[in-house]
Amino acid sequence: MATVERLRAAVERGGRVWIGYLDQQGQASSRIVEPVRVEGGFLTGYDATRAAVHRFALHRITGVSDLDTP
Repeated sequence: MATVERLRAAVERGGRVWIGYLDQQGQASSRIVEPVRVEGGFLTGYDATRAAVHRFALHRITGVSDLDTP
């Protein structure tokens, strides 16, 4: 399943995902996110790692894995 499809599926079911993410400096990090919306080239969701709502650029997401079973 493609990254965007996996994220949209998580939005629909209200599930959490793990994402690999590269910041603007190219530093890799791992985040646990509850996706709310995927549009305009961004994922918006609650970032449990940072305890805040965050927007992630889709082109910087390096991987997605479901954390909750559908």
